[in-house]
Formats: sequence, structure tokens, C-alpha cells
Amino acid sequence: MRKIYSIAIAALCAFSATAGNFTELKELNRDTLKLKNSTLEYAPAFSVVAKAPAKATGSAPATIVGNSYVTVYSDGEIKCNGFIDVKAAANDSITLEGFAGGYDVKAKYDAATGTITIPTGIVIAKHSTYGDITMYALDAENKKYSSDPIIGTINDNQITFNYGVYGTVTAGVLIYMEGITASVPNGYMSFKSGQNSLSFPLLVSN
Repeated sequence: MRKIYSIAIAALCAFSATAGNFTELKELNRDTLKLKNSTLEYAPAFSVVAKAPAKATGSAPATIVGNSYVTVYSDGEIKCNGFIDVKAAANDSITLEGFAGGYDVKAKYDAATGTITIPTGIVIAKHSTYGDITMYALDAENKKYSSDPIIGTINDNQITFNYGVYGTVTAGVLIYMEGITASVPNGYMSFKSGQNSLSFPLLVSN
């Protein structure tokens, strides 16, 4: 179980379930959004293959299983950080643990093109209070979302994602991430909390 801050009780728009058919977001009113501590509950995994874009310009590894990444993104107002751990999954898929606002997502990795393909328009988890969480691809610049796949392109030690994440529940929007990049960490911070030893990846600039 993990703790995150979630955005709740903001009924923003009707949902689209058609791939490639972007639905326009209503104006995000930050004054109406309420932050609340939430306990995450993970749903069964999904595996969907989508068409990958052109080959990456950098060098892509044969596998990214076992790697950790530090993510940088915006919640529409401030810059935020997150963490991804890549694990192997069934049917040659991978699990990106913590990718979508702390929730796990299934994906496909193509070493030939250096791309990660994440299906959207699907339920990725069940929130303990608000029910099913459906993840969509967020086109923040045009204030739209769709069930197109989110594509991550690897160039050396960084992954750049073509879309953000828009996660909805019946009460409104729960996850909002735009401008997502993920980088291999160059440091770790470790500490103890009671009997638990914790370690977090870091990007150290100095």
C-alpha cells in the first residue's frame, strides 16, 4: 500500500472510450480541487499491444526490466517527482510500478524501436473510496484526452512520453500528469522509519 495526494470531487467532463477521438477538457479550476490523502489499492493487470512510433535516436537497451527511474512532470500547476520500477509481467509485457500517480500500469517494451507502449482507456486500479480508476492519454497543450496509447521513447538514460496521464473516477479527476520524463537515477536516499528501511532513487545535479 502507498500513500499519495490525489485530486478528487471535480466533475470535469464526460469520458471518451474511442481510440483517437480526443475529448476536450473543461477548464481546470484549481480553486475547486481538493487534495486528500488516499490509500491505493491495485487492480488486476492488463496487456494491450499498440502501434509503436518511429525508432528512437539514442541507444535503447535490450531490456529495461529491473531498472528504476525518477519521473518529472507537472500536475498542471507545479513540478512534481515520482518513481518507476520496471518489473517483468506475463506475455512479454512489463509493469511500470508507480507510473500513473503511484499506480502500476502494464506496457510493452520494443527494444528495436526503443519505445514503451502503455494502453489507455482502461481501468488500472480501484480506489478505496471512489471506485474504478480509468486512465486516459492527456494532451495537456490542447486540453484534451483520449484512449490512444501513451508512448515512451528511450534516448540514452531518459524516457520521454508523448502524452500525459489523465485518471478519472466517478467523482471526477484523480490523476493529472503532463510533460512526463523519466531518467535513470544517479543516487539514492536511504533511511529508517521504525523497523522499516526505505530507499528512494534521486537525480543529483551537484
